[in-house]
Amino acid sequence: MGVPVTGVLPDVQTGNPYVGPQSFRAGQHLYGRAVALDTLFNLVVAERIVLLYSPSGAGKSSLINAALIPDLNREGLEVLPVIRVNTPHVATMQPPPRNRYLMSTLMSLESDVPEDRQVPLDRLRDMTLAEYLEQRPDQDGIPGNEVLVFDQFEEVLSLDPTDEDAKREFFAQVGEALRAHRLWALFAIREDHLAGLEPYLRAVPTRLRTRYRLDLLTADEAFDAVVRPAQDAGVEFRAEAAHALVDDLRQVRAQRLDGTVDVLGAYVEPVQLQLACTTIWARRDPGSTEITTADGVAGGSVEQALADYYDRRVAEAARVTDVREDVIRDWFERRLITPQGLRGQVLEGPLGTAEADGPILRELEHLIRPETRRQATWYELSHDRFIEPVRRSNARWRAQHLTGFEQAAALWDENGRQRRLLLTGSHLASATADVATRRRPLQPHEREFLEASQALEADRRRDRRRRLWMRVLVLALAVLLVAAIGLYGQTQRVLGTAKADRARERTLFTALADLDQDAEKAARAAVDVGRDDLSGDEPLGSNTRDLLHLAATSTPVVALLDTDGPVDVLVESLDGQTVVTVDSAVTVWAREVDDAGRTTFARAATLLDGESPVAADVSADGSVVVAGLEDGTIVVWERADGSTARWAGPAGLHTVVAAPDGRSVVSLGPDTSATLWAVDGGRRADRHRLFDATAAQAGDADAATAWPFTAAFSADGRTLATGDDTGTVQLWDVAAGRLLQRLEVGGAVQQLRFGPGAATLGTSDDSGAVVWDLATGEKSATVTDPGLTGFVFGPDLTTVLASASWGAVQRFDVATGARDGTAFLPGTGVSGVLPDETTPRQALVLASDGRTGVWQLADDGDARAVDVSEGVAYGVRADGTVVRSDDTGIATATPVVAPDSPWTIDADEPGARVATVNPDGTVRVWDTTTGALLHEVLSGPDQPFVDDASVAGGRLALAVAGEVRLVDVATGAAVGALQPAEDAGHVELLPDGSAAVVAYAAAASTDPATSVAEVGEVLPTAGGIPVRLRMPLARGDAPSDVAVGSGARQVAVTTQAGVLGLFDRTTGRLLWSTPLPHLRPQTLAFTSDGLVVATGERGIDVVDARRGRVVREIPSSTWLDVATVSGRAGDVVVTLWGGQVVEVPLDDRGLVDGVEQRLVETG
Repeated sequence: MGVPVTGVLPDVQTGNPYVGPQSFRAGQHLYGRAVALDTLFNLVVAERIVLLYSPSGAGKSSLINAALIPDLNREGLEVLPVIRVNTPHVATMQPPPRNRYLMSTLMSLESDVPEDRQVPLDRLRDMTLAEYLEQRPDQDGIPGNEVLVFDQFEEVLSLDPTDEDAKREFFAQVGEALRAHRLWALFAIREDHLAGLEPYLRAVPTRLRTRYRLDLLTADEAFDAVVRPAQDAGVEFRAEAAHALVDDLRQVRAQRLDGTVDVLGAYVEPVQLQLACTTIWARRDPGSTEITTADGVAGGSVEQALADYYDRRVAEAARVTDVREDVIRDWFERRLITPQGLRGQVLEGPLGTAEADGPILRELEHLIRPETRRQATWYELSHDRFIEPVRRSNARWRAQHLTGFEQAAALWDENGRQRRLLLTGSHLASATADVATRRRPLQPHEREFLEASQALEADRRRDRRRRLWMRVLVLALAVLLVAAIGLYGQTQRVLGTAKADRARERTLFTALADLDQDAEKAARAAVDVGRDDLSGDEPLGSNTRDLLHLAATSTPVVALLDTDGPVDVLVESLDGQTVVTVDSAVTVWAREVDDAGRTTFARAATLLDGESPVAADVSADGSVVVAGLEDGTIVVWERADGSTARWAGPAGLHTVVAAPDGRSVVSLGPDTSATLWAVDGGRRADRHRLFDATAAQAGDADAATAWPFTAAFSADGRTLATGDDTGTVQLWDVAAGRLLQRLEVGGAVQQLRFGPGAATLGTSDDSGAVVWDLATGEKSATVTDPGLTGFVFGPDLTTVLASASWGAVQRFDVATGARDGTAFLPGTGVSGVLPDETTPRQALVLASDGRTGVWQLADDGDARAVDVSEGVAYGVRADGTVVRSDDTGIATATPVVAPDSPWTIDADEPGARVATVNPDGTVRVWDTTTGALLHEVLSGPDQPFVDDASVAGGRLALAVAGEVRLVDVATGAAVGALQPAEDAGHVELLPDGSAAVVAYAAAASTDPATSVAEVGEVLPTAGGIPVRLRMPLARGDAPSDVAVGSGARQVAVTTQAGVLGLFDRTTGRLLWSTPLPHLRPQTLAFTSDGLVVATGERGIDVVDARRGRVVREIPSSTWLDVATVSGRAGDVVVTLWGGQVVEVPLDDRGLVDGVEQRLVETG
């Protein structure tokens, strides 16, 4: 039996033994964590410095505050106040502190010091952490037993990604304090931020190698957390009821060969458990002394329960205090949630004064958590799990209650106040009129939005006037020049050339400014200027080339249909090989793959040109195309022989849908009409007509007004579903012509799609998409987003696609309802989207003002782990799938699926091996042809941390604790260790495994006379004399990576300052070193024809390996993962963050052609 979590959550009541949606605090019993507490306690006491990491919501703060700190205090240790490195007050202090993270740390530590003994702020801001601890009063009178606890330590990485110097200084001070005072320390961090710690760990004693991963609750731990609190309150939570609850909470959705099924997962989220138990307790009979299975009802979404609870509390707070609800909601989203999606801390409530905010904050007490420091009270959300429910609830509420101007202002403010979201022209005039008639005052962000829009409109008007005057001026100049052509011909040519150059540069500058607002317009301008450059047999200008590179890496477009403009209808066969479009004709397109592996679409047929087609569909295998004409004629085209069949249908039809086998068709419209037809008419009296599938035929009370919008057949063609504008879906037995089932789904139905085995049905309307269990008639999954329209289901109902008219396409995971992919082309109108039936990471996009095409979707939160081996690029997607890109395919999935999102990988292309390294130190070796896990070489928090790994020639090399450990891949046995002269930070094996190339974690001392330092060495794996690598190095610079060149003749070392050095492997001689324009590269790729491709975060540098000369700089407007030079006519294959893959030709003409071929808008 399920657990009731979808209703409005009750307030926490006296006597309720469960804490509900908030963290445990000191004095509260934390059950289910005995093993974790015992292990973590022993690690802290024995190892002194420990890193605690876990998934979000696992309960790190609860374990620390309610269990670990009391136990440490009982052990005789003095746990200092819990430290947070993010105190908003620090960011606004004047004069500013030397280091915001350090100042927040010191203010946290001051919170339990008596006021008369606290350090004045003007002194505190200039103290180091070691100096502060030296003078801090010893509260328990026992020196040397202090414990530092840093909670939510990921904030030091996420608050400001650009303040590198401040981070390094902070870690240095933490390390100095730990060494100077021999303190105990615990650092708690979310595991998705682990990799971000690595650049700073050298400053911290032990480099935080002692680590403990707190997982979600196991089934047994969850059972304990359910039963024990009730027992403390004198109530027996019956075992069968507790097990049923735990099983309900740990259900996950899994994809099997026969479809999607719900299975029991291994873990339970603590927050969901507390919500469910709090709800069950509040609804139980107060007089009962036991909780049984009869006390539960059908389960639902915890996130929806949180949103409902938030809605109720905010609405009640607004009613009681007479404060506008939008003011309270804005305070939650803008002040309590940071732009990075983290919990923020504030000193005041929605109104900004303690007196006015008091009543509001009391009404919101279970949504927020107060914390007092230095006689000031800070407020934050009670738990991270409230972040997304608050955002979604606010979006839904705004869509229902705010005017168009208010929604536009909120969108602008929430998306970084981007210039492209401002209003101009008629939209601004409408907004101004709206503001003039509204009764309530403007909020600050609304006022700023209106002022910014007005300023932009004024700028555009001035720009139009300037362009007008420029045209007049140019015209006048032209007249003068023509009049004086006889005397000043040469001068005229010189001036004309200068003017053309200025106009060209002005065009490029304007296009660059438009790139993030209208990418199509910018790309078109770049192509036009590029064509002009090339027409004179001159190379592209550097500015033109840069803009073309930016355009090439900014578009999600993979392939386009060669239409003359926008189309009205777009459909695709279920095998993905046929696409049909409708404009003035019906065009059939065949998906093809060219010699270079690129997707293209060729015209297979053009039908009914000039006959006014209005609708079309295609059979599952693309062998039959069905079309409907304006006069009601239904036309069927057989692809095999090109024959057609026609019959008269109802005039005014608007939709035709073909059965999977193409032998029957349903037509919808006009009005309430819906008819099923047989393609083969036979000898029936009505020829092609089979039966009417109308609401009247089904006996619907609303038959007179129920207009069918859409229809779908099951995969076997036996069942037909129709959906109308009243929100009714009817299922019909095709063979018998009778009604099987009726569903009331809500809004006007826009799309229908059957799930596997016709056991489920997906429906969509303007507000979202729903999966229905046809056996029970109940919802099994829901996807909603108020900012999108045109929701459509992908194969097997596992994904949903939706679009926004301003150029965005988004993909959602049906199982979780969360967005997991996005494509965005600024300035391009989107009127519809279909799933690409062949590739889940792509979509067919119907452009409202351009050509239809295939767009790539960037995965949200894609894992950033990449490597290059023998010119082949390898990467890891967010789901752990390892992909490879070479001259036969880009981003092709291998069978390898690594668990727990590896933070780095190393590939051996000749050996078909890949090694993955997880944040917990686990190293796994995989076979990329079969996906088999060959060995799990090193694992567990008790093992030393792996700094780098390399697999080649049947060996695995691990940079661990400064040395290089060697493992035989065939057996998994350790075969030796290499001892470099300095600590190994990075390692790369030669292809045959005969030597390991090491880059030091820090450079050896630099010769002051020559500025030359040892940066690494080549170590023979079978023993022998190492070859030292030396190169000029600036003060403070250090090696950042190492790579082996083509044929293993050369090795390369890069530095943190972005210098690339190439060495002869056998002698160690430095061949050359050169600074890279895009600074420190993330990856290096060598080509057999003498090029090195260095991929930085925001650009690519192509270097001639023979001369050390940068031959091409390729900037990018988005973050990059890896780039290689492929065999495709010298194209650079670039993998962007999120997994999108684009090709950038190295030659100028190919670059211009490549950008032009992916322009959605026709020229």
